[in-house]
Amino acid sequence: MRPIVLSGFMATGKTTVGRKLAARLGVSFVDTDEEIERASGKRVPDLWREEGEAAFRLREAALVDRFLAEASAGVIAFGGGTVTTRRTRHAALDRALVITLAASPETIVARVGAKVADRPNLALGGDPLARARELLDTRADAYAECHATLATDAVDADAIVDAVLAIAERAPIVVPLGSRT
Repeated sequence: MRPIVLSGFMATGKTTVGRKLAARLGVSFVDTDEEIERASGKRVPDLWREEGEAAFRLREAALVDRFLAEASAGVIAFGGGTVTTRRTRHAALDRALVITLAASPETIVARVGAKVADRPNLALGGDPLARARELLDTRADAYAECHATLATDAVDADAIVDAVLAIAERAPIVVPLGSRT
């Protein structure tokens, strides 16, 4: 089985679904944000502030390359912006099944709640809902380049796991064409 990558905006359920999916399949689970924090000894918001987005994305891309190259790769939960780097996104599409988890801006902001300060990209501008809409719009083509998209607004994690497994069984192919994918 090739690795399964869960992509999508923050607070769409990538880590929650990823852990359950990996347990169901009996494979390893990696959250790229958690792995970056473990390897650097710093929290993602701190790295983001200290290094800036470009340096963070380079760190993230190197990590993703390593995990996609490992024969034991199981389920990988990407950070919300990982697929905004075209080379990283296309490497994942070539070597893994990429499922984008999606939710409305309202659902995302409700899930983040008071922890918006821990999400530096969402906190920019002071209006998390407006910022979520802006980022979702900016990233729409990158998120669309995937094997399948699953909405998580009103669906529990176990149902999403079932849907991912059904998609994996079909072994879909993808032609990355932005929103026309």
